[in-house]
Amino acid sequence: MDNILKAVILNLTFPLIIFFGIKISLTDIFKSKIYNKDILSFLLSGLIIQTVSFFLYFTIFSKFSFIILFIFLLNAVLSFLTGFLFWYLNLWAAGDVKFFFAASINMPLGYLLSQNKFFPSFDCFINIFFLTLFFVLYEFILLLYKNLFGKNKFRFKFSTIIKNMKNKKNIFLNFIKIILSMMFMFIIIKEFKHYVIDLFFDYIRFDMIYVYILFFLFYNRLSLFLKNNTVFLITLTGLFIYIIFSIELSDYSFLKNLSAFFSIGIIISLLSRLLNSYFDKFDKKSLTVDKLSENMVVTKEYIKKLRKNINTAEEFNIITPDGINKKQVETVQKYYPADARIDIENTIPSAPFIAAGILLTIFILKNNIFEFIISLI
Repeated sequence: MDNILKAVILNLTFPLIIFFGIKISLTDIFKSKIYNKDILSFLLSGLIIQTVSFFLYFTIFSKFSFIILFIFLLNAVLSFLTGFLFWYLNLWAAGDVKFFFAASINMPLGYLLSQNKFFPSFDCFINIFFLTLFFVLYEFILLLYKNLFGKNKFRFKFSTIIKNMKNKKNIFLNFIKIILSMMFMFIIIKEFKHYVIDLFFDYIRFDMIYVYILFFLFYNRLSLFLKNNTVFLITLTGLFIYIIFSIELSDYSFLKNLSAFFSIGIIISLLSRLLNSYFDKFDKKSLTVDKLSENMVVTKEYIKKLRKNINTAEEFNIITPDGINKKQVETVQKYYPADARIDIENTIPSAPFIAAGILLTIFILKNNIFEFIISLI
């Protein structure tokens, strides 16, 4: 009986995650919108039930722990900061950020107790990322098939991308700068992990795969920083010192580290460039201005055109991942003919992937997909 009661207490927030996960996902799919009232209901009800869960567990089973309270609060803070960063970098809409934060607050006590990680929700994020990536890969294959064998055949060739890359000024030099700078950052993070995190923090588990994923997600913005001449000079100096010290200490593992990080850097860079080149060209559609509606995401190229137009320039100074707002729609429809064409992106609703990723993490994998696969080997 005690085991049943304990299981119930440890998973009190489970029904909330299921209910609001489905509800919010459906509104995002069919209405392209996440309502604040749903997020607020999810958050407040979760806080109340989570408080009850903690109270019952600590009183009935006499297992009060400051550590679990600390992990709960730290996980909530880091979830909010991570979501905010994604919003700031135009990777998630505001509704997605709030949904992820509310879901992190509702993380079942049983899952928090089973982890010794300072940021349990990051496992959810890893799984959300891979579910989204698998879907994008599926769309990628479909688009490629349609363009190769459909009515409007387009021969998608890697040589076309390479040719376009060669036409850019100093593309090779910038590519080398980015790869070497990325290598140096990987080395710094790896050494910090080894000498600080692994040695001094028992409740922190930090894997380099998290770093590789973040570099892939933020590659476009990071590349602007990594190819800076000052950063590159610091990189060369740092790599030289690292090699000299390794040789002095007769530690030749640096060769393995350098070759591994160089390979990973190239894979991240080429994969990011390939996907960007493809989706910039194909993952969009054209419609008439009279069919333009709120929350649609106008392509970057067309945003530039709107900013050049004196009548619409001011209204389109600020663009968010939430898409265009009602006033921006009205501005375009006011100054452009109803039959004028406008390009918009084929956006993917994120809420279903967030809900699926959280449920997959908490109730099936009990971990992120990498560690789960490793545990099976």
